Amino acid sequence: MKILISFLSEDILPVHQAHKHLAPEKHFILHTEVPYNLAKRFGTDVTFQVISDTAESITQALNDVLNAHQGEELMLNLSSGTPLMQLIGLDTARRNHFKAYYFEPNSVTCFDDNGVAKSALPTLFTIEEYLKLHGFRVIKNSEDMAAAQKLLGALSGYLTATHVQKLNSAADKEFLIRMPGRLEVQVDAPEGGERKVAIKTSGFQKLISAELLAELFMFQQLSPKYKGSIQLALRIVREGGSPRDIDLAFLKDGLLHIIVSRGNPNIRGGIFEQLFAVHQRFEGLRAKIHFLMKESSAKNPNNLKRAKLFDIHLISIDQVGSL
Repeated sequence: MKILISFLSEDILPVHQAHKHLAPEKHFILHTEVPYNLAKRFGTDVTFQVISDTAESITQALNDVLNAHQGEELMLNLSSGTPLMQLIGLDTARRNHFKAYYFEPNSVTCFDDNGVAKSALPTLFTIEEYLKLHGFRVIKNSEDMAAAQKLLGALSGYLTATHVQKLNSAADKEFLIRMPGRLEVQVDAPEGGERKVAIKTSGFQKLISAELLAELFMFQQLSPKYKGSIQLALRIVREGGSPRDIDLAFLKDGLLHIIVSRGNPNIRGGIFEQLFAVHQRFEGLRAKIHFLMKESSAKNPNNLKRAKLFDIHLISIDQVGSL
């Protein structure tokens, strides 16, 4: 029987990676106190045990598993434990001649009697699975997705970064983009109101927000690269919390990337308040967050300094293709 032992202190993602990649028949998770129900995030055949970050507690918990499963195929996951857990765990694995693993978003390192070997790790989760293991549930809106896909089909090949930049700069005026015989984009920007974009093609007409047009362009740019692991307009909810919107999300090297194309219109204040609101929206989710801004704002040194405080990356529309 394949027995996996995992340490868990804060980061739960490497524990899920080990569980899915190594496919143990029994999984023991030795963890410090966590503020959520671990059992809800795992399937069957997983045993949870609370331990303290002391040599005595860690050693005792490891010995209990080893003594109960002598002769079985043992494996140890070091990825998420405290430094003390990792040191004691690696020493235990070496003395008892079984493999230890360290998982990162896109690679896994194996420690055994033959030395140390690092290898690439395939994408293990869908976006929905990734969100679920962090305690979030996806609220699907198939009608909105279908409408977005239809609109994207009408815009395919015609929407460019230049057009989107022009849309983003049209804060207080109307303008028209014409592509003879195929597409007409008109922006109506009433004073104090939300910018609306009228999309007209042969047999198709749609009125949307300027922000959604930017999201569609980003989806168009990134879909070929992340086909099958990119989603537009996700609404997620955490148990006991309120719904949160993700404008665009994709998986890259095992890590979730989120692009926020608009701030919260109810938040008054400047860039600091908006960044704080974005940070709060995705707190508890291991992800790389990108905040879409005008080119001048995305390169402003003061904005960059504020964004670094919240580990948020500022980007402009012309940088999307390089993500």
